[in-house]
Amino acid sequence: FRPVTLETGNQFVIYEDVTERRRVEEALQKAHDELERRVEERTAELVKANEHLRLEIEERQKAQEKYKTLVENSLTGIFIHQDGKYVFVNDRFAEIHGYQPEALMGMEHSILMHPDEREALGQIAQKRLEGAPVSPQYEVRRLRKDGTTIWCKMMATCIEYAGRPAIMGNIVDITKRKQALAAVRQRDETLSGIISSMTDHMSLIDNEFNILWANSFAEQSLGGDLVGKKCYSVYQGRDKACGSCVVSKCFEDGMVHEHETEVIGVAGNRMIFWHTGSVAAWYSDGRPKLAVLVSRNITERKRAEEALRERKEALKSQAQRLEEVNTALRVLLKRREEDKVELEEKVLANVKELVLPYVEALRKTRLGTKQLAYTSIIESHLKDIVSPFLRSLSSKYLGLTPREIQVAGLVKQGKTNKEIAELLTVSVRAVEFHRESIRTKLGLKHQPVNLRSFLLSFQ
Repeated sequence: FRPVTLETGNQFVIYEDVTERRRVEEALQKAHDELERRVEERTAELVKANEHLRLEIEERQKAQEKYKTLVENSLTGIFIHQDGKYVFVNDRFAEIHGYQPEALMGMEHSILMHPDEREALGQIAQKRLEGAPVSPQYEVRRLRKDGTTIWCKMMATCIEYAGRPAIMGNIVDITKRKQALAAVRQRDETLSGIISSMTDHMSLIDNEFNILWANSFAEQSLGGDLVGKKCYSVYQGRDKACGSCVVSKCFEDGMVHEHETEVIGVAGNRMIFWHTGSVAAWYSDGRPKLAVLVSRNITERKRAEEALRERKEALKSQAQRLEEVNTALRVLLKRREEDKVELEEKVLANVKELVLPYVEALRKTRLGTKQLAYTSIIESHLKDIVSPFLRSLSSKYLGLTPREIQVAGLVKQGKTNKEIAELLTVSVRAVEFHRESIRTKLGLKHQPVNLRSFLLSFQ
């Protein structure tokens, strides 16, 4: 209801049925409250959704930053090419090829391939895009900006980029590794050639005495494949380790050891070997792990040494016999010298006692002048026989003829050329010739030396 006041001051009340309106208002209020509740719930959901979206955006931004950091700082080159052109490259990819990253964008990817591999790699890329099975990684040659060739290891796969198929991959520059491997291979070939040409037996042995490797010369001498066999079985024909061998000692103290031993060859022949053992590898705790055994066949040398020893013994015996012969010869020579002295003494005694007295008696007889001269000469020569003059003259100057010795003896006595000529019944010119020849043979030619004085020095 609602009161109404008239101008006259009279009042009256108007009653109006608002039941339906009340129901509508209540319904509207209820709907309003429900709407507010729903708005609040939706608002809360939107706030929550917005927070979730914000967090997701932040995570994606962090992931993008991480991805960007990983890609830009990757040690491998990363690329994407689509329709045969690069659409993305990282800094490392550009650095490997000697370019700036922006210079590669839009470049034909085949330009960086080696000419000899372009066709094959192009076919592989096409097969990959078509979904055909191809190897995901391979080693290829690439071209740098300056035209030099490098070796790279490449991995590639097919992806979708900007809604279309593309190829993504990464590469690693392995040029230095290839060069190092080539150097190692060359060194290995050189070492292998050196080892193969060696005439020493070489083998690598573990601490269980198993032969892990042996050179060809060892296999030829000791028979077949030695790998996996026990060293003591191969070298000594034993069924257990030799405690005194160099390999055992190497594993005991880690030092280098040597010794000489007898080895049975593949044909059952016995050979003498000089073994040298040394440690080739160690365990982390310092124990010897592997040993190298170098064995030299010294059979021929030992035979030569034995032959030389026997020869030395024979020479020693021969030298001893020669020494005995020399001793006997010295005794004989001494005896001969003694007999010579004894004979000279006998001759001297006989001449003095049996000849010279008669010569002296002959001189006291009535002799002519010439006969007396001859007697004097005979006496003089007899005295010379028992004197060292003629022996000295004839032994030192064997080139003198008998006639020259006669002339030399008369010159020593002080005879003139004329007297010598009369005594020898030759001409004076012949005596002069003999005197000149004597001077020449005695080394007195053109020397201011008196011949008689020189001959007297032989007394």
